[in-house]
Amino acid sequence: MSVLNTIKKQGLNRPEETLMCLMAVTIPYMLNVGNISVVLAGVFSFYLIFTKKIDLKQYYNFGFLFPLFYFLIIIGSALTSDNVNYGLKVVNKNLLLFLIPFVLFSFKNADFKIKRILVVFALSTTLATFILLCYGSFNLISGKGIDSVFFHEFTKLYDQHPVYFALYITLSIFIVTYYSFKLHLSSVFKNKLFVFGLISILGIGLILTASKAVLFISIPLYFFLIFSLVQKMKNKLLLSGGLVVFIALLACVPIIKERFLEGIHFNIEAFQPTNNLSEAYVFSKEDKDNISDLELRYIFLKIGLYHTTEDHKLLFGYGVGDVQNYLDYYYMYYGLAPNWYEGYNVHNQYLQILVSLGIISLLFFISYLLFSIWIALKSKNILYIMFLIMITFALFFESYFERNKGIVFFIFMNTLFLIDFFRHEDRNIGHTGNT
Repeated sequence: MSVLNTIKKQGLNRPEETLMCLMAVTIPYMLNVGNISVVLAGVFSFYLIFTKKIDLKQYYNFGFLFPLFYFLIIIGSALTSDNVNYGLKVVNKNLLLFLIPFVLFSFKNADFKIKRILVVFALSTTLATFILLCYGSFNLISGKGIDSVFFHEFTKLYDQHPVYFALYITLSIFIVTYYSFKLHLSSVFKNKLFVFGLISILGIGLILTASKAVLFISIPLYFFLIFSLVQKMKNKLLLSGGLVVFIALLACVPIIKERFLEGIHFNIEAFQPTNNLSEAYVFSKEDKDNISDLELRYIFLKIGLYHTTEDHKLLFGYGVGDVQNYLDYYYMYYGLAPNWYEGYNVHNQYLQILVSLGIISLLFFISYLLFSIWIALKSKNILYIMFLIMITFALFFESYFERNKGIVFFIFMNTLFLIDFFRHEDRNIGHTGNT
């Protein structure tokens, strides 16, 4: 079943819902395709404002005001940076951080169902993953080797980082599984063979993205979802046992085993940042060749925390226009550059906000996450709760908002869940958590 047929069957006869589905559909694909859908939705939102079909009071909500003020903070930081030109590039990248909530809150009172949007997103992600699997299979047949279907090479066709795509896939697996058990909410997933096919495609894709952090958090979350949805203990044990066997078999695949084992060894406790150049530890080529993913994140964490504090930048950070220059300088300081890690962010979104914008902005961002978690728990929306657990955990290992796709995925999904709660609350309808 194609995404377009699904949209047609879902009866999308309102432009707001159609545009929201279009935005959801384009998330897994190329950047320019996704941007076009957001621009179209933005133009329609402005049309609704100019024709006075929107009550401006619907924007008076922390779910909208946070992205607005956070975007203004980024603008202020960019304009006060020494490298204003680079800062303005960061502003341009973060424009969607404001535009997407603006669009979704513009459509807040429209007649739409979040179920349809989530289902369309999951089907679109499955289609995108299937295309990547076919493309990877063609590469294998052409003799390019197993590496051509793994990690960065797997999502190369869409010019996307695999860890971002892993998030799309994981949420899609949750959505498909949830609605396959909630048949009264969806007619799309009545056929269990169809559901099994979707989850199989997505599961294989998730493995090939090789995102350790996403896989690490997605497995226990999926067990939690199964135990929440399945009623009979016998079925819970059968499904759980099947998952355990699958994971055990997966761990025996050499390339997968190597990818995960090489990235988690840790033996670098001796590294300590310093402002005394003569005492600074300089990483040798051998050191850098053997640094694991976990060790690299530890090094970045130590460098970021120490020098932001010692340079008296803890309050407002280095500025979005200058932060990379400072990071590259300290990478050079410890022998991590040139020709190695220059241009790298700190691979931790919380730390990235701290070094770029300071502790005030970090606390502001954390307050938004806590607000979202409070709403998710209040609504008892299991998909929203799992989405937030996955995101808040993943942000410790990647700076997802340093790329357009990371911003789009997080802010679109989080705002969508928020407005679904608020529109039910506004209409005095008891929200049971069934999306």
